Amino acid sequence: MDKISYAFGQIEAVFDIAGFLVGTDGTVLKGSRNANEYLSRLLTDLQRRFNNETKDQHIPGIYSAEKNVYFWCFALEDGNTCIFGPAGGEFLTSVQMDAFRHHYHLGEKNFLIPRFPILKLIRLMCLSCYMMTGAKLDEDDVRKANAGNMQVVEADIVDYQLYRYNEDKTRQSYEAERKWISYIEEGNVEALNKNTISQKELMRMYDGIGVMADNDFKQMEYMVVSSVTLATRAAIRGGVPPFICYEISDLFLQKTSKCKSVLELLEIAAKAPERFVMLVHEHQIQNRYGAIIEQCKDYIARNLYKKFTITDMASVLAMNRTYLSQMFSQQTGVTLQAYIRRERLKAAANLLKYSSETVGQIAEYMQFSSPGRFCGYFKEVYQMTPLEYRNKYKVIDFM
Repeated sequence: MDKISYAFGQIEAVFDIAGFLVGTDGTVLKGSRNANEYLSRLLTDLQRRFNNETKDQHIPGIYSAEKNVYFWCFALEDGNTCIFGPAGGEFLTSVQMDAFRHHYHLGEKNFLIPRFPILKLIRLMCLSCYMMTGAKLDEDDVRKANAGNMQVVEADIVDYQLYRYNEDKTRQSYEAERKWISYIEEGNVEALNKNTISQKELMRMYDGIGVMADNDFKQMEYMVVSSVTLATRAAIRGGVPPFICYEISDLFLQKTSKCKSVLELLEIAAKAPERFVMLVHEHQIQNRYGAIIEQCKDYIARNLYKKFTITDMASVLAMNRTYLSQMFSQQTGVTLQAYIRRERLKAAANLLKYSSETVGQIAEYMQFSSPGRFCGYFKEVYQMTPLEYRNKYKVIDFM
């Protein structure tokens, strides 16, 4: 692995900040993350501005892509430009994060935009420059080279530090909570798996709820109980019968009571949403299956006297024949072929009771291949031949 790739990987791993290498022609040559079309345009524009405006290109140039969202650039010996970002200042709000992601078509999970006090952010710029070029800079070098570029001053940070801490902690915890609750209610297994909350994010999310105990383990235990409760309610709103949800909830709470470490509690906190979203998903599938089963039965009832195949029915219902047959069997406990035969035998029994048609004619009406086969199936179900059934149940017409 070359030095640039190593530095990009380390800075992203430690600080969640992406690094990009932009060529002299503005092409993105390398990056610790993939840059889409819109972000590539931004990086090219930053490189152009850096080349046009910066006198000493070995000192990081700081640029604000959106309010409180920063990138920094510096040149390498070969003329290419290193660009790091996005990174947020202390004032960056969740609304501003969303606006930046939306403007540049970035996914939430790929660009979280970590926030730093401005002085720490400048020190990080110095560190990244040293890793790439070996140049030893201090904060004053960067601040003097970027006079007027920084939108937030240290005095502002002091004035608003507590406000930002509390506001952001609450907002982030609520947003994370709202997100996975909506996935559970919708039965959206794919979205929940795709946006799996990391342990760090779980801790941040639960931290926003408030302090409920004087030690970390008890605090986390209370948070897990809260998350299981929220997931239970979400699944009920998603349509799962309450008694099923409460049963699963009780199992999770019993496991919680036996945990001996924070890591075990975190494992339950991660598994609870997965289990409840599957409950909702399975419930939705059952409902869809129920509707399809009823469509099958309706088709069979309307075509009882006609010759049709399961393939014909599957085509009308726009389904795969094999899948339809398997689903019907699983949901009803009887094969489609057996169900069709049973319904035709019921209709044949009524004809024997209420009409004077011969057994042969009835067998033909009900699409049996021969009177003999009809009689065999009939006796298997009713324990008597068609004629015996007629003699026993024939309704006498007194008129």
